[in-house]
Amino acid sequence: MSIYKVLNEFFVIRPHHFLCIAGHRGAGYTPKHAKVWDKATALMDSMPDIKVKVVEGRDALCFSCPGNKGPAKCKDIIVAELDRRVSELANLKNGEFYRYHDVLAQLRRVLNPSKHEELCGECHWWELCKDTFQKSEI
Repeated sequence: MSIYKVLNEFFVIRPHHFLCIAGHRGAGYTPKHAKVWDKATALMDSMPDIKVKVVEGRDALCFSCPGNKGPAKCKDIIVAELDRRVSELANLKNGEFYRYHDVLAQLRRVLNPSKHEELCGECHWWELCKDTFQKSEI
């Protein structure tokens, strides 16, 4: 599966991946996984006006995860709750289209370091991206 759909230039994304893309620092579970995330991050950085379609459940970035072939690093129930909370914070609706930069701007308005840690502090990647939503970046 491609990392993004280029049907009318939109990217399909689950809500918490907005946080992950903003905080991505080149790491991945495997080199292939890291490369997919590098491409997604580069796409969003180079096309901030790109349309994104919010989806419940796994998106193309999830399918690059080696955890889909064995024990998952991300637990579906925990991640679904994180998606719900991010959707609430950014006013996202399943199946709706948004502009990537608009969603990221909304998240930057409502997140601070402690709220970010409340959402993501248990994540495997926390140490790499914990400074993503510092207020000085706004």
